[in-house]
Amino acid sequence: MIEKLAAIAIALAAVPAYADKAAADAAFDEAKRLAATGNLAEACPKFEVSYNEDPQVGSLLNLADCHERLGKLATARAEFHTATELAHQRKDARESYARDRAGKLDPRVAHLVMHRRAGVDGLHVKLDERDVTAMVDVDLPIDSGKHVIATTSATGTWTSDLDIDSDGVHRELTVPGDETPLAAPVQPVEPPVQRVPIEPPIAPTSDVAATRHTRHVLAITAGSAGVAVLAAGFVMGGFAIHDVNLAKSGSPPHCTMTSSNDPDYSCDQYGKTKLDAASTDAVASDVLVGVGAAAIAAAAIVWFTAPSERVMVTPIASTTTVGGAIAIKF
Repeated sequence: MIEKLAAIAIALAAVPAYADKAAADAAFDEAKRLAATGNLAEACPKFEVSYNEDPQVGSLLNLADCHERLGKLATARAEFHTATELAHQRKDARESYARDRAGKLDPRVAHLVMHRRAGVDGLHVKLDERDVTAMVDVDLPIDSGKHVIATTSATGTWTSDLDIDSDGVHRELTVPGDETPLAAPVQPVEPPVQRVPIEPPIAPTSDVAATRHTRHVLAITAGSAGVAVLAAGFVMGGFAIHDVNLAKSGSPPHCTMTSSNDPDYSCDQYGKTKLDAASTDAVASDVLVGVGAAAIAAAAIVWFTAPSERVMVTPIASTTTVGGAIAIKF
């Protein structure tokens, strides 16, 4: 009897598997606490965990800042460059800040060139357990501190310690070496640059601020759609009441109750048509009011609590279907 059908679809979607925002936030908070107490050796790995769990510009800038304060200038400069690229892709206002921080490190980063010894076949070179064979005879930025160089070749194995004892130095050596494996250090091309006070780490709230506008736009859109659907539900309810009144009108009435104890109506053809239309409109009204209320509630959640782009409400309407869809990401 009723040809119009109504449905509400609720879809649950998952964020990419690599993103664990809860773990990222916990690691970031602990890293900030450790950095504030001067414990950079433990703070830096936790900043790295935060970035790996949820790659954000702010967490990467904090990681680079931590490595710079720890004296790992080559690592810090590479991370500032990566933050520059990430900020550019996301149209983040901190792109120029990251680029400037990387540029300030250029004259302070130490460099190492490893030259291949003539006549050595099958040479493989590792620097601190990292295979750097492809970087032989190439200028390699390197952090200050103690390092280990190990080689294997057709003539055997060779290992030596290397100490980069100041910023901006340039070292050259031949691998594999002889009994005195490391060449005398070349004097720095430029005198080490005096350290300057480092700006405090960037708080993660800057990433939230960058997305707040998107969240509010989404909430307003969802709320507006909910109000529109709710209004449509009330209109359909009015149509239902109007059709019932028409069915009961006329002289004699088109529809009359069969008895005082029986709620069914006895109707002529016109009255039956109007009661059928009223029933269809009543169902549509109930569905639309429900969908509209749900959309308004979802909009409130997005505005006050949910991260941006995690809830989406879409009205659905066709010749056979009225309703809406709510998509929520967890």
